Amino acid sequence: MKRLSLFLLVFYVSVTASAQTTSQAYRDYIEKYKATAVRQMRENRIPASIIMAQALLESSAGRSELSVKANNHFGIKCTSEWTGKTMLKDDDRKNECFRKYDHPEESYRDHSLFLKRDRYSSLYVLEPTDYVAWAKGLKAAGYATDPLYAEKLIRLIENYSLHTLDIEGAASMPDDTGVQTPGSQTDTGIAAADRNAMYRHANKGIMYVVAFEGDTAEDIAKRFKVSVDKLLLYNELRYDSQLVPGQYVFLAPKKTKGVEDFYTVREGDTMYLIAQKTGVTVKTLYDKNRIKQGVEPPVGTKLYLKRTLPRKQAVNWYNR
Repeated sequence: MKRLSLFLLVFYVSVTASAQTTSQAYRDYIEKYKATAVRQMRENRIPASIIMAQALLESSAGRSELSVKANNHFGIKCTSEWTGKTMLKDDDRKNECFRKYDHPEESYRDHSLFLKRDRYSSLYVLEPTDYVAWAKGLKAAGYATDPLYAEKLIRLIENYSLHTLDIEGAASMPDDTGVQTPGSQTDTGIAAADRNAMYRHANKGIMYVVAFEGDTAEDIAKRFKVSVDKLLLYNELRYDSQLVPGQYVFLAPKKTKGVEDFYTVREGDTMYLIAQKTGVTVKTLYDKNRIKQGVEPPVGTKLYLKRTLPRKQAVNWYNR
């Protein structure tokens, strides 16, 4: 019995460590290639969230054999018109031919060109910020044989807030693409969005909108058919509270636990803005980090979002 318990404990620890490593590997990959994905969106009108989710899925966050040895991050196979380098690898059949690139960025560019093929033409009538429709459209067009391919892309996008890349990409796309360009990066560090669009937060898909210059809680409540009282409650606001351009405004209750383990305080952050960014209540932030109510922790502070800060680590002047 003791051996079984020990085995189960070791198995649990190894699985947990593996999951944490995978999650960190995905975040590192996103940070490394997000600018490339946004650039491809601007140039080719393909959602950056879709590009990034496909790359994460197809390359296992840059760790697959194909991405390591061939810089192929999208699993694109050779076609009759391909004249570049190749790599043979077992896939659906033995020794299938895959495209090989000198740099990962070439793989991203080739992926965008690959989606210009006729079979994917129907995708370009979709809004480049509608990642759900794009994910389902890719599956319908036969990009992958996995019956759950669209769902996997959508889950990656929502788990890692990849839709924010679409907001950034759409904000600077040329006017002739038909995409609204309501503004650029705001003082809060949050990219401007479509004033009439709703987005899903990574924290369990809570729906939110982005405040624009001059917006009030009453304006947003009316626009999205939510009572003013509920909107104020969801966002921990008073009737006289002023919205900051770029601020997340939730249309449903926030959570008492974050999707990430930690958040590091940045320049310009307040506990309230961090709560809005992470989709948790302000009380959660204060309680989990044993911080005195009303105190703003300094830049660089690592805030707990899931677990509570161990009492023995609560040694700073702002802890209680």
